[in-house]
Amino acid sequence: MKELIYEGVVIGGGAAGMAAALELMKNGVSCAIIEREPHLGGILTQCIHNGFGLIEFNEELSGPEFAEKFEEQVTAKNIMYFLSTTVMEIQNAQDKKILYCYSSQWGILKITCDVLILAMGCRERNRGNIRIPGDRPAGVYTAGLAQRLVNIEGYIPGKDIVIIGSGDIGIIMARRMSWV
Repeated sequence: MKELIYEGVVIGGGAAGMAAALELMKNGVSCAIIEREPHLGGILTQCIHNGFGLIEFNEELSGPEFAEKFEEQVTAKNIMYFLSTTVMEIQNAQDKKILYCYSSQWGILKITCDVLILAMGCRERNRGNIRIPGDRPAGVYTAGLAQRLVNIEGYIPGKDIVIIGSGDIGIIMARRMSWV
């Protein structure tokens, strides 16, 4: 087991996690980011529409471009990040937090820190929560899955599309599917 000590640890490598780590470093706090995916950026990596970065970088960026700019800052500040790493347990030990993690690259990690920030974003509700019947109905996709298939995998799930709901991602995907 590899044992590491940081003043601060951020769980989650999306925009909020990277921003938190950068803020810690700006305030002189040594820190690391733990991310379960094999890349930083979180959900931004599948948001190919523009509209990001206007406040932070004074330019209009796509989600992947926005994530890349954050990642460049994280790398420039020498913030350690552990990719493809899962936090298995968090323990309180007096005034410290102890994290036990599994990483395909590093094996088992024991990370001790003073400050722990949870920036794990959100997850799309599962099929049962949004009342899609059955275990795997053919041709029925949640908006997030459809977004990932189209924007990341380059797979068009069909020609005749019905979108149920009017949330942001549903509207974005309706516009995106009209392009194909």
